[in-house]
Amino acid sequence: YFDITKFTVEKFKWRASEKRIYNLEPLSEKHLCSVSEDGSLIIWEIQIHKDGRYSSKEICSNKNCNRELRGLLCHKFDNSHTICVGGTEILQQSGIIMLFQWNPDKPHQMNTYRTIKYPQMAPIQSLCLSLDEKKFSYHIWAGSYGVVYKISVSNKEQDETIKLDEKGRMTCIKSVESEIWGCINDKIFIFGGKNPELRETLDNPVNKKSFRCIEVLSNGGKQYVCSTSSDGTLCIWDVQTRSHLKSYSNSHNDLICALLFDMKYLWTSGKEKKIKCWSL
Repeated sequence: YFDITKFTVEKFKWRASEKRIYNLEPLSEKHLCSVSEDGSLIIWEIQIHKDGRYSSKEICSNKNCNRELRGLLCHKFDNSHTICVGGTEILQQSGIIMLFQWNPDKPHQMNTYRTIKYPQMAPIQSLCLSLDEKKFSYHIWAGSYGVVYKISVSNKEQDETIKLDEKGRMTCIKSVESEIWGCINDKIFIFGGKNPELRETLDNPVNKKSFRCIEVLSNGGKQYVCSTSSDGTLCIWDVQTRSHLKSYSNSHNDLICALLFDMKYLWTSGKEKKIKCWSL
């Protein structure tokens, strides 16, 4: 593992305020996108200097102090990028999802092309993207408080809502083959990717601790799902059989905050300020 307290870190002063950045997504080799609790969606240009130093500058933004943004999703369609953000309208305490278009050939412009707000829409916590290969249509899945929204990117299909009996925040939602997996409290919910019905619910096989993150793994041509819990436990699931294969109860001594699979290794980071690399 790597102790991040010993890392040499290049710090970017991205804004004067001290508001938390909730999510980061890459747009290109030298562009990043961020969302934060002060309602800012910002595109950054990262520069690497000849002496090895890094620097960044804000080149494009959409800011609204009456919003808190948590969810962020970026996907490239042809020559342009679609940026999807989700969060909360603070004054109304309701959810909001916005779609933007950004082109690397015109990096200083970002155009809003759709805003989704329903009556009594719950605040958005997490986002993922799915593809219907037969129709070749993309959908955004948004996780909230006991509710999941399925939204057509092209706006040619009717948006759909799935209400759950479980009360709590959907901290993570992922596209897994033709299905959608999302976690609330100590349960994982599996939805149909084409038909947005709830297919199955999986309980935490180790204890009643809440799930925090989900990541899709590939090994030997087969897909698996890795989940993390608030006590630092890692669980590996078989996608096809839904069976729990293995648990690592001592993976971290505290909450695992993030998961990343880079097609070779699984990376985990925890509240204990360590990054660990796992071979599959």
